[in-house]
Amino acid sequence: NHVIDTASKESLRLYIGGPGGTGKSRIIDAIKILFDRINQRRRLRLTSFTGVAAQNIGVITIHSALNMHDKSYEGRVDREKLRAMWEGVDYLFIDEISMVGCDLLSTINERLCKAKSSPGIPFGGVNIICAGDFYQLQPVSDVALYAQLEKGYSLRANSVLTLPGQGKLQGRYLWLLINKVIFLSEQ
Repeated sequence: NHVIDTASKESLRLYIGGPGGTGKSRIIDAIKILFDRINQRRRLRLTSFTGVAAQNIGVITIHSALNMHDKSYEGRVDREKLRAMWEGVDYLFIDEISMVGCDLLSTINERLCKAKSSPGIPFGGVNIICAGDFYQLQPVSDVALYAQLEKGYSLRANSVLTLPGQGKLQGRYLWLLINKVIFLSEQ
């Protein structure tokens, strides 16, 4: 319903979870088919964290989708390129979300806000669909999205005053904005 309802004012933030073999990849295929059938494929950007996972499901990495490999994104040319890449895209699907940490989710949010020229709106107003199994791979050198930051990462001390500490706080907050959860349990 949400895909067809373009007048919806509330952004979709969906997490699809479950252990390996429960059908997350089949859901990705079904979403691709749905967008193709309603002739809206341009509105969907499918990504994965790693290149191998992206190749397995026929998508691109989140880093490529948001031009994260270019560290000079403050430049005018890059901002325009990012906007052009995301023009008409309303849905971002992130596979292997367990490998995305709080800092990276904060960066994804920042890039989407720039791409959509929508600062202050979570993810720039782009609908987010995530899939993954938090019992599998964890983020490298980052805090997991589900972590209790006040216990596992000392944000109450001085680290909250640093930019990395603020990124972790923002990423955790953004993860808490997930408003729909589907958990697959049957293999």
